[in-house]
Amino acid sequence: MKKILLFCFAALIVTSLFPQAGNKGTSGTMELKRVSVNKTTINLSDVDKAIETNPGDYQAFYNRGILKSELMNFNEAIEDFSKSINLNPNYSNAYFNRANCYVDLGNFEEALKDYNKAIELNDNEADSYFNRGYAKYKMEHIVEAIKDYDLGLKHNPQSFMGYYFRGILKNINNDFHEAILDFTRAIEIKSDFDNAYFNRGAAKLNLEKFDEAIKDFNKTLELNPKQAKAFFNRAIAKSNIDEKDSACLDFARAKELGYSDPDGLYDKYCK
Repeated sequence: MKKILLFCFAALIVTSLFPQAGNKGTSGTMELKRVSVNKTTINLSDVDKAIETNPGDYQAFYNRGILKSELMNFNEAIEDFSKSINLNPNYSNAYFNRANCYVDLGNFEEALKDYNKAIELNDNEADSYFNRGYAKYKMEHIVEAIKDYDLGLKHNPQSFMGYYFRGILKNINNDFHEAILDFTRAIEIKSDFDNAYFNRGAAKLNLEKFDEAIKDFNKTLELNPKQAKAFFNRAIAKSNIDEKDSACLDFARAKELGYSDPDGLYDKYCK
């Protein structure tokens, strides 16, 4: 029976921000941790008035920076965070959120400087390490990014997203055994996390543990019946254990759900 080589497939995506990242068959978007304000009690008009009344109010500039960053006005947000910092140079949150804006603008070097300063001022905040790790990932410094997720998880060992993102990084780094451990830990904390099952399945697929991978893709589809990538990768696993009919059904379902098959595996294997 003809089998499909593992290097023939690729899939990606999911959750909020964080551009697509992953190894063969992985699904996982990594994301920055964000700070928001209560818009029912704080709005731009009120903050503008507060600044006009008291131009030395560092908190007001900070709040306006948050609101502008939520509106994706990142350059204006940076100006407000900078004013907040000028008024209070020890305000770690302002450095943290200015760093986030630099990331959004693709200025990762400046982002790292601000994350470093935020950590210098408050070294117990897990999100600063997680976001610095994200910036390093964007700079393709995968090993250094993993180290930051290690540090973040020391400060917040119950962060299922921390384990999940570290697992994605380990998948990228071809450290599939360690990635499986991280996805498993994420699942232990959040048992209905479909993307953790999916990515654990993808790691097992890379290790040619086809039966185990199928179980994880089954669970993914139980939780998210329309995840096309899960059907596609389950088809890959099934094709490698000579379950052609079932594999072709999965290929077809992935196609129905809009999954792009750039290598034409459905046509090559099923027709």
